[in-house]
Amino acid sequence: MDHINETFDHDDHSPFGSDETINLTEYRSLLITIFFFMIGLFGNSVMLIVNGYILRHAPGGEKRTFENFLIEICCFDLIVLIYHLMNSIIRYQALPENDTDIMTGLINISTVCCKLLTYIVRISTLMSHWLIILLLLNRLFLVYSKFYRLIAIVNAKYAV
Repeated sequence: MDHINETFDHDDHSPFGSDETINLTEYRSLLITIFFFMIGLFGNSVMLIVNGYILRHAPGGEKRTFENFLIEICCFDLIVLIYHLMNSIIRYQALPENDTDIMTGLINISTVCCKLLTYIVRISTLMSHWLIILLLLNRLFLVYSKFYRLIAIVNAKYAV
């Protein structure tokens, strides 16, 4: 019976742990976000530079949909990375001083930020996913000669 009483014997004032635990968790979250941001920034920057060079020096103005897909994926991924870095920094800098300041982050600055930033991040994530699918379809159609006629369809839909 004591086990049941221990279950209900907790402080509702801070359901996620003590302030030190919350501070440590937010600090770790910030460090992890910065680490992955740096990796993503480096990788996406390299991809943008290399693919930009390839597109710029393509012979005779040749259309290169593969490089276009990669550049767009990198841009959308950078938008998501920047959002998460900014959000993590704001959350860490605005750790609650009292119970009324618990909600922090970019989406809690204002209603406009909430709606606009949520929309931008969701659309960027979805665009990145769909561009990867189109990239894979493009490669599939190029590899298998049966599907070679469908490349024009994918490229036409991509151009729109």
